[in-house]
Amino acid sequence: MFVQSNTEYLAELEAQARAEDQARQAEQVAASLAAYVEKCWQAAKNAKSDIEEVMFSALRQRNGEYDPGILEKIGAAGGTSTIYMMLTDEKCTAAASWLEDILLPADDKAWGTRPTPVPDVPPQMEQAISQKIMMNAQQIMMQTGQQIPPQAMQQLLEEMKEKLKQQVEKVAASEEEKIEREIEDVLLESNFRRAFREFIDDLVTFPAAFLKGPFIKLEKRLVWGANGERAAEDTQVLGFERVSPFDIFPAPLSRTMDDGYIIERHRFTRSDLLDLRGLPAFNADEIDMVLMVYRFGVGGLRLDATDTNTREYLEGRRNWQDDPEGRLEALQFWGRVQGSMLLEYGMDDSQIPDPLMEYDAEVWIVGGRVIKAELNGDPLGRRPYHKACLRNKPGSFWGQSIPQLIRDVQDVCNAAARNLVDNVAMSSGPQVMVDVSALQEGEPVEDIRPWRVWPINRYDMGGASAKPIEFYQPPIVVNELMALYQWAAAEADNKSGIPKYSYGQGGESGALKTATGLSMMMKAATKQIQQVVRNIDNDVVEPVINRVFEYLIYFFNKPYRGDIKLIARGSSGVLVKEQLQVRRNEFLQLVLSSPIVHQIVGDMGIAELLRAHVRDLDINADDVVPTPEQIQQQAMMRQMQMMQMARQQQAMAAAQGKGQPGKPQKPQQLEASGATKGGKQAALFGGARAMGGPVEEGQAYLVGEDGPEIIVPDEDGTVIPNANTFQSRDPSSPMSLMGDSQRNAILGQLAQRGEQLEWGGKSYDPRSLMSQQVAQRFGFQDEQTGTIDPRFQQVFDYAFNLAQGGASR
Repeated sequence: MFVQSNTEYLAELEAQARAEDQARQAEQVAASLAAYVEKCWQAAKNAKSDIEEVMFSALRQRNGEYDPGILEKIGAAGGTSTIYMMLTDEKCTAAASWLEDILLPADDKAWGTRPTPVPDVPPQMEQAISQKIMMNAQQIMMQTGQQIPPQAMQQLLEEMKEKLKQQVEKVAASEEEKIEREIEDVLLESNFRRAFREFIDDLVTFPAAFLKGPFIKLEKRLVWGANGERAAEDTQVLGFERVSPFDIFPAPLSRTMDDGYIIERHRFTRSDLLDLRGLPAFNADEIDMVLMVYRFGVGGLRLDATDTNTREYLEGRRNWQDDPEGRLEALQFWGRVQGSMLLEYGMDDSQIPDPLMEYDAEVWIVGGRVIKAELNGDPLGRRPYHKACLRNKPGSFWGQSIPQLIRDVQDVCNAAARNLVDNVAMSSGPQVMVDVSALQEGEPVEDIRPWRVWPINRYDMGGASAKPIEFYQPPIVVNELMALYQWAAAEADNKSGIPKYSYGQGGESGALKTATGLSMMMKAATKQIQQVVRNIDNDVVEPVINRVFEYLIYFFNKPYRGDIKLIARGSSGVLVKEQLQVRRNEFLQLVLSSPIVHQIVGDMGIAELLRAHVRDLDINADDVVPTPEQIQQQAMMRQMQMMQMARQQQAMAAAQGKGQPGKPQKPQQLEASGATKGGKQAALFGGARAMGGPVEEGQAYLVGEDGPEIIVPDEDGTVIPNANTFQSRDPSSPMSLMGDSQRNAILGQLAQRGEQLEWGGKSYDPRSLMSQQVAQRFGFQDEQTGTIDPRFQQVFDYAFNLAQGGASR
């Protein structure tokens, strides 16, 4: 037996009342937020009513169906034919195929990356440069006691920034291929191509087309488990989808996707709604309540059955109401909501600092219940929707599509076709006129057949010349009606910008008979479709690719470097792609036919040209053309073989006693291939002597002050390097006959061994010579007295001792 005191009982009742009151308040708050969204929905729906009628009409045109009002007029006028010429569908299909070829090429992509012309340097890097320059300036001031002019420091800062920008640009150029590969992989796995094809079909059919994405979604994918088995796992991935124009409702005064609010209408099954419970920010309790209401049939969750019936019928989903699974319709609202509503709903104060301000939010409602409400996660307040129109109308959210552009022409073609069919049917036989008063009573006048006998009353005919039966043949006007139809069909080419010859029809007359004429006409047609591609490039492709790039950086933490700009090149590719292929062929022929150009371009350049040709054939270039490393290896092998053959020939010539003994012969200079300039061959490679050194007879050495050359001396000797790179003040000095590199090597070796340099009967200290050389070059030696700055000498001695100590160690 449970005993409870009055105090405990009253406290329990108070807690229960408080909980009920809080639940009621929360429901009222949610209801107020839902009421605001539904109010926006009603305003957007009413503003879109005329556009929906345009879309229904466009869909009927593509399906080949008359509007109900026109069908009634045809019947009232006595027309017997309801034939519908599928001109609109023909133009829409051709336009969609053309746009797919441009924007979804099978062997390429309609976008790319490139470094920005003026790369942005991160502020922290600029700050680090400034700090480094200041520290260096302070050290110089402490050592020299001299103040560095501000102009010099500013100039140095600008030079450092410019070098940094160049470095950023180089880094960005090296990242291009990696970024394109990553983005292409995301697009491949996120259903982009399929969604984009559906988007293009909407574009040519409706006043506007919509692509949603990228957005993050949970998707089951097969992954490798810890033990090597395959298992299904929920993975966060980026997704794209086409949104039907029937399901997008912009604000009445909107002109773009980010102007005012926008509402998307969803259709969910019960399982679709259940899947939302596991996603962030969705209210599982409210979703359960919606499912319970839907289960017991309480309240209507469909938003507009009348419009739904028309749409489902035109889209081929007949008898949808008989589906036992059914659909729940939800509204996804994107727009500005007052902060007080969001605070009342339960958002944190840190997210909503000012209740009077309006915040970009995303709100979902189903059946008057809010199942999700959160702030827009995009830092710029963008919505994950992209819109494009076949032809934009300035100042309007909606544009024009092919069915709208050729609506009148389609009506003319339909009228001409209907009358042509009716005329042919009418003129297929004569019209019969019967004087029933001249026939005997009871004769069936409808019974007209060969060898029919007609009993008549001559007296009733009113004379012998009267005819009881006469025939009239209606004229046939097929030619006139065909001319009208052909004129209207040609007008459809002009209005839509999709001529018949662009998709393989109507090319049998005039300029279209020749390949040149057809090419000219195709270029003219290309100019008309190019504007459509520009609309898609600017409004869809570039924003989508940039958003994917941002997701890879900020959400998936991809470590890209450099200042990268992503561009859509669909419109430019229309005119340039085929021209580039022709120019590339011409250039390759020039390279292969001209030895001079062949030598300038080299094997590497020719290989790159061949790679471009092979890629155009959709073949892996690495399977056909050698890599740069392989080309270098092949060149080295050929050179070694030529040198080996030259040495063998020279040895054979020496063995046979060729040449004149005692008469020195000039060294032979070789090409890179190993052949001498006289057609002879060289010996085995003996090393490089560009800095001087001993040479042996019969060996090949690499020399050359104006460029690499190979010589083969006929006797032993020494190569003296060019001394013009540095001249001592004293011509008798040993430094006057040596270049910098050679001199440094000799003096360094002597100093390390502690030996003196013997020259011209005199001894020189290698350390003093090196000190004199460096002091003269960098201005630390007085030009008149030849005295070396003591501070420089101190630094030089310290560095020399340190280097010698390191060498000895």
